[in-house]
Amino acid sequence: PSTCEYTFNKNQRPEGIEQHRVQLDSKARRMPPHAPSTRTFIASRTVVQLVANCRTRRCLSSFSSDKSGPDDGIWRVSSFTPKIPSKGEEFGMSILPKNILILRHGQSMGNADETLYATTPDWKVSLSERGRRQARDAGRRMQQLINPSQNILYYVSPYLRTKETLEEIQSQISNPTLFVREEPRLREQDFGNFQDPELIQAAKLERPKFGRFFFRFPNGESGADVFDRVSAFSGTFLQDIQQISRVIGEHKAANTTAILVTHGITGRLFVMRWLHWSVDDFEKLHNPPNCGLLLMKRTPDGNAYELSDESRDLIKAPRFDRDSGYVGSGLKLGELLKTQHPLSRKDRDAFD
Repeated sequence: PSTCEYTFNKNQRPEGIEQHRVQLDSKARRMPPHAPSTRTFIASRTVVQLVANCRTRRCLSSFSSDKSGPDDGIWRVSSFTPKIPSKGEEFGMSILPKNILILRHGQSMGNADETLYATTPDWKVSLSERGRRQARDAGRRMQQLINPSQNILYYVSPYLRTKETLEEIQSQISNPTLFVREEPRLREQDFGNFQDPELIQAAKLERPKFGRFFFRFPNGESGADVFDRVSAFSGTFLQDIQQISRVIGEHKAANTTAILVTHGITGRLFVMRWLHWSVDDFEKLHNPPNCGLLLMKRTPDGNAYELSDESRDLIKAPRFDRDSGYVGSGLKLGELLKTQHPLSRKDRDAFD
């Protein structure tokens, strides 16, 4: 840039830490079109490393400084090397996984014969042979959606039918595995212990009249209860991603795919949570079939996800104006946020 300096106030800096403010002129080569005229960054002079967000680190490769003039606390940059993103690297790349695949388990013995739940604990119900075939087919479909270079994160409900589904899909996927986490919060909605078929059938007939989200099964959970634990899981999910990015680097972390092997209502509520759908939106959804696959793709700006058209059709999901920020009616944006549109293809191409 034509001007670049960083300053600090000796009286205000934290004890033992030298912090400096770096101001970059907007004429820096290939500066992003949405950048403000002047950006302010915080850096540590002793290690000469920016500690701002990932977008900042992609703007600067290195810089050095010397002190000149009176003892006024101003350090002037003697050299500066801008960092130009390589072809295909998006400015401000998010560390969020590129894709999140949400899979309902294959057909279980309980799906084939619901009276089984009266004598077998729900979490011990296994897949049928048809369910295993469905799972292997789902694994092949997933392999077609996943880039060969992507690493995989697996999250699986502790129920036997979901763990067996995971085994079958893994037999069809050749990508490296970062980890497999058994996640109890992705379990099935609780319908009680050993289930009385007649009582459960009567409850399922009553549920649409009351509302699927708030209806509570006798001795079991409501959809709202499942939503709460799915929301709690989302925090763990983000912590996992942050930890992974520190181990393998941000670029590799952003090129991962997360696969959740779970249950019908749990998968729908996970999507509802991430896409800010309202309760009314949820009430319109249909349960995916056994091994029904939902694909959430990271948006070009790296800050959110959108559900693929095929996935929307599968569960009869509502459609929203993308200008609203990829969110559903469960979140109302003010005018200021509505103006913050994702990067256009033209803007992203500026860094290719």
